[in-house]
Amino acid sequence: DPVPPSPPSLARQAMRVGAIAGLEEYNETFSKFPSFDPRNDWRIRPQVKHKFSSENRVNDPAKPAIFRHEMIPSMQLVMCAKLPVKPIKSKEDLRDFVLNRLVVACLGWSLTSKVRPNPPLTGIEFDHSDSMSESCAVTTLKLYSRPYEWQDTLSVALKDVRRAYKRGFTQPELDCMINSMLADSKQAAQQAANIPSAEIVASLLEAELLGHTFMDFNYYHNLLEDVTRTITLEDVNSRAQELLEYIARYGQEDSPVPAAILACVPQGPEGTEALVDIEPVSIQQELMKLPDEDEFDDEVEALEELIPEETLREYQKIQKPEWQEFQPGVARKKDKATGIIMRQLSNGIKVNIKQTDNTPNTISIAAVSPGGLSRETTEHPGSVKLGVQAIMQGGTFGNYTREMVDLFSMRKLMNINFGVNLESITWDLTAPTETTDDLLQFLMLVYSDMRWNQESFESAKELFNSNYDVITKSLEMQTADMLVRAVANDDARFWGPPPEVINNLSIEVVQKELEAQLCTENLEVSIVGDFDLKELEASVLKYLGSIPAKKAPTPLYQPDIIHIKSDPSRQHQRIELPDDQKRAIGYLTGSAPNRWGYSADAQVATREKGFWSFAKPSKSDDEDSVKRRSHPMFAPACIELIEKMVSTELYSYLRDSLSLVYHTKFEVGVNERLPTNDWLIVINSEHQNVERAVNEASKCLRNVRFSPHMLQSSKRSVQHFHESESASDAYWINMLRGLQDDSIAEKKVEAIAEYQNLIQEITLEDVREMWKLFLTSEKDVFTCVGVSGG
Repeated sequence: DPVPPSPPSLARQAMRVGAIAGLEEYNETFSKFPSFDPRNDWRIRPQVKHKFSSENRVNDPAKPAIFRHEMIPSMQLVMCAKLPVKPIKSKEDLRDFVLNRLVVACLGWSLTSKVRPNPPLTGIEFDHSDSMSESCAVTTLKLYSRPYEWQDTLSVALKDVRRAYKRGFTQPELDCMINSMLADSKQAAQQAANIPSAEIVASLLEAELLGHTFMDFNYYHNLLEDVTRTITLEDVNSRAQELLEYIARYGQEDSPVPAAILACVPQGPEGTEALVDIEPVSIQQELMKLPDEDEFDDEVEALEELIPEETLREYQKIQKPEWQEFQPGVARKKDKATGIIMRQLSNGIKVNIKQTDNTPNTISIAAVSPGGLSRETTEHPGSVKLGVQAIMQGGTFGNYTREMVDLFSMRKLMNINFGVNLESITWDLTAPTETTDDLLQFLMLVYSDMRWNQESFESAKELFNSNYDVITKSLEMQTADMLVRAVANDDARFWGPPPEVINNLSIEVVQKELEAQLCTENLEVSIVGDFDLKELEASVLKYLGSIPAKKAPTPLYQPDIIHIKSDPSRQHQRIELPDDQKRAIGYLTGSAPNRWGYSADAQVATREKGFWSFAKPSKSDDEDSVKRRSHPMFAPACIELIEKMVSTELYSYLRDSLSLVYHTKFEVGVNERLPTNDWLIVINSEHQNVERAVNEASKCLRNVRFSPHMLQSSKRSVQHFHESESASDAYWINMLRGLQDDSIAEKKVEAIAEYQNLIQEITLEDVREMWKLFLTSEKDVFTCVGVSGG
């Protein structure tokens, strides 16, 4: 059945054809020119003549082109094929489009699963999509690796591509991708009312330029359900042969010729030869190598659940799931103003819940374990950071392989991120609401049965070393790295860490350091989204309540981490990197209070009386001031206003008055638990102006004058931010984090609803007094300037 035509498509064609023919009536236009398409009117623009790979078959393989530059940190290889665009006008056209997307999804998942256990590979991407800029469909294979391991990169990638070309995919893989595609389409249809107009207009423009029919999200989802029922494994494998032939049969007789093969490789400094000599003929030889028949991998088992009922019962014999009472008869706390619910499990896990309809059929979960990098010792710097990377690279959970868990999470549309900062380790998870149990099962495995292997550990080390090479060739990253090293006096817990530090760490040390922080006693889980509260609480109790109790390590952070002294001999640094283009960047930093106003470096304020008292004798200890400064959110409110006011002052002075910068911004660090923090200014400027801009920024900080106009403008900006962002689940996740964290005692649920009103009550004197906690004197400010191409 034909897809209903898009009204904008008809209107645009009618206007164009009518204008050319001098016709006025809409119906007359289409009666005289029923099949005219203005995209093919070459009087308006020159015609692009393509050499499509499917039609360009010769026995002479395309030769790779090589681009060399000394600032390129790694080997990058791109292999492209061009195909004609197939406009989506009917169900059959849509079916053809879906076949292409299923091939991309199946192969993309398979290639991604090969990246983690193979250290040479830092990334593999495969895509097939219609390109507006190229006016054709482009199939692309991209690979990234360190230059001296590029043969291994090609070997791993080509092996998987040729497996898909020769053997095809498996039924479980296809079923998983179809389910993921339908779930994604269903979620998009449910959230259609929340999609920004700009995105819809961009999609409409793309559809018009490519000749596709623009469809309503619900209508598209219904069509997609109909189309996927007709797709078989043979259909997908046949399409895979068409799309992958230019790679799998490269150099063979009558094979499609790639449109381009481009390798970007590092060049030695100042035009000298690179450490690894990569020539076009060697790339051709690697591309034409064929794998042995027995080298193909076995198929991955598709899981239906991560924790079967019998396994769950075994856990519950060790840890009986129960809700803990805050006080006799009170097992749940609910804030009426915000709707936030707080609960605690008997194993120590704290749970914060808020229902929203911001994103229909979506649930977001943040599991936060306090500690993070601040628990690393000087004997084993980088251990926690390396441990997080090792788990992301190839950590396994329960009795399942990493590929099984990855396939499961992809089928369930589970978006999982594992990260670490100075104060905590965090799991961020997002998925459709119907997969809530799957998310909680995953968290249960993380905190009860996470397993390590030497292969993924070595892979993480390799990736760290590769990233360190990237830092040394990036102007922005190298400049920032030099600044951090000076401020931290080369303490490896704060920068890099360099290869010599990473290579000295053993898997036993890293596992001990990381797992010590993954405990239930101080674990806080925040849940926001569109769900049934009763069902959610039952699932949380069932799975998270069954995690065996585990005590938190002490102390929360290493005591020496807040007493590190900066290196005064490196207070002002400059670095020059070679490049063809002149670029420049500058950084300034200094000490600041944490987000709750506490600082180990600037003891000029106290809260011992229950409110913030700055000067002695205080000029503002009147009743209103005491009430305002007693509010738990007083310090966060002042600091957020200071960020806006100082950023505005810097931008106005450096750009509008002196014309020295493109952009600049003042930011305060996010530390909430540590009694230390920092502020940072980034200067984007021209090559010849950057040093003066950095000096003027430092002077501006020392002489900043907070005016009533600046305060009112910042209040409006902050107010607008909170009003607009409160319509997102990510905003509420951040609001919920720390509500039951004993190390952030000031964060109270009843104060959240009062925050925006408190912002309006902050006075200039409040801001000026809080600003005294920021160290901005000439001896306290550290700077680093980076330039290239000069």
